[in-house]
Amino acid sequence: MTDQKPQIREPDWTAGAAKWAAVAVLGSASIYGMGWSILAWQNREEARAIEAERRIDLNTASASELELLPDVGPTLAARIVDDREQLGPFQSIDDLDRVEGVGPRTIAGLRAFVLVGNDGSTAEPSNASGGG
Repeated sequence: MTDQKPQIREPDWTAGAAKWAAVAVLGSASIYGMGWSILAWQNREEARAIEAERRIDLNTASASELELLPDVGPTLAARIVDDREQLGPFQSIDDLDRVEGVGPRTIAGLRAFVLVGNDGSTAEPSNASGGG
């Protein structure tokens, strides 16, 4: 007589209701994660707008300060500083187009983060003339 232990086979969870429960849980988690990611991206843009209250003055900022701006790396920051030193201060944010490598899209992206002058304004072109 041999002493053999009976082999117990565990049920296969990949078949039947357990499989569909796992699919439902993982699918729901994936959809939730994608939704959260989209909302987090939108909130990031809102946070950037709030942060824009601390704008950088194009006429006084150092190259390292300009690098804090979105899409401005060391090369572009140096070009902005060089341009300012060679051609004088910027009169408006739109004057950035005189800097090599800066176009309308870059200016639009920087508009919320920079100002020209020390008065806290964005120096946007205005249709209204000031009277005194």
